[in-house]
Amino acid sequence: MQIEINGEAERMVQQVMDSGRFDSPGEVVEAAMTALPDFNLPGRPLARARLEAMIRLQGVKPLKDGTELHADFWPEDETADDINAFVRELRCAARG
Repeated sequence: MQIEINGEAERMVQQVMDSGRFDSPGEVVEAAMTALPDFNLPGRPLARARLEAMIRLQGVKPLKDGTELHADFWPEDETADDINAFVRELRCAARG
């Protein structure tokens, strides 16, 4: 069986395939269909079901420790005020 999908869906399937978690586009679609039966969740059921499907497809796991978020991209001698000023400058420059 063959189905037509739009370019965005094709890119999403390819991205999941590139992760190495699935051997075929059919496996990706099967995993997505398995992940989508939870439409009766409270709140925004469709949005939540899509989010949960993406989490399952991408293999995202909960954080075990907040230190997993630690990144060494900012010099230790600069303060939070320095970071905030830097972000403010970037935003002002982006606005033109």
